[in-house]
Amino acid sequence: MTQKCTGYLVRKAGYYHIVLAERFGKGRKLRWIRTGIRIGEPRYLAERILREKLRRLHEDAKRAEQITQWGGDAGLLSAPPSCYFTQWLETRKYALCERSLRLYERILRKAGQYLDEIATELRELNANHIQSYLELLAYEHKALSTIRLHGVVLRAVLEDACARGYLAHNPAKRVPVPRESARQWSGWDEDTQRKLLYGLKGHPLELPVHLAMVYGLRCGEICGLRWEDINWDDSLLYIKRNAVLTYDTDGSSRVIQTETMKTQASRRTFPLHPQTRALLLRVREEQAGEGNGAIFIAKNGRPMRPDGLSKRLCHFLQQNGLPKIRFHDLRHLCATALADRGCELTEVQAYLGHASIQTTLRYAHLNPDNNANVFRIMQNALAAVG
Repeated sequence: MTQKCTGYLVRKAGYYHIVLAERFGKGRKLRWIRTGIRIGEPRYLAERILREKLRRLHEDAKRAEQITQWGGDAGLLSAPPSCYFTQWLETRKYALCERSLRLYERILRKAGQYLDEIATELRELNANHIQSYLELLAYEHKALSTIRLHGVVLRAVLEDACARGYLAHNPAKRVPVPRESARQWSGWDEDTQRKLLYGLKGHPLELPVHLAMVYGLRCGEICGLRWEDINWDDSLLYIKRNAVLTYDTDGSSRVIQTETMKTQASRRTFPLHPQTRALLLRVREEQAGEGNGAIFIAKNGRPMRPDGLSKRLCHFLQQNGLPKIRFHDLRHLCATALADRGCELTEVQAYLGHASIQTTLRYAHLNPDNNANVFRIMQNALAAVG
């Protein structure tokens, strides 16, 4: 890394040029930079560019020294952004679940390819580069949620770069991340839910839908269930695994059951409802020992893919003339049923395995009639003091 840098102006080909003399130990390297200021224009304009360039180089030298003291790789300062993205992923390999890791890899691979072309060095990244990348995603007609996710991931990665001394400030923080409009909840009434459950009698989807509506399980948690997760003696169901889709080096995909959960709060225990117990016993009898311990298996004998549940439910609803919802919306139905029947939001949060109460607020779609009930309580309070 550069230990000392000096610079001066020279006239060449009708323009002022900066000549930087960078010292590396006993060696020295000259670098020519065109200022864009023509000879004849005020010289102080070129001098201002020279001072700014030297200031930045001295800051980079201090930053490199600090990074080295902290045990980091100072060479990443002058490396393309994608190099830092790769190192960041390496440091997060064991902290992220398989699904999140693969998602971040895809996002940072695409972002790195674009940003490397317009910012050849990590330290050159600025808000305009990030804004340009998000605009590219919009030009490619990416969904607003996708653009937002790319912006959030870049902000987190570059915030880490600031904390480790590679950047003085986070350029992604200066770029507004597009916000999604609140998704209109088109929840089902109890009559429609009853029709769904009646239509699923004896269907392979009966147990997965039951688990989502009664226990609020995620698709990955349902597909991650194994027979050893059931305590038949004490009638308990343990949620401690997650099914994720992973990709091999040849590009082929497969489902693996992992004990890495989405959040720490995702690990939870439920009493077995009598109907749940009966459905599980029926499935175990139908399996006759197949599936290598997994409760939900695909035709190839491997654990079922989480996205397969959504596709099968969508097909079932279409065939039976029922309103379309996502499989994940069954979790919303569970949260709403609990909240409508008087459960505290903190209780719903623990039941669903949410790490944040803010997430639970988005799941519990309270009945509008609740406002009338609360208003009657307020009326009684006003009468008591009036």
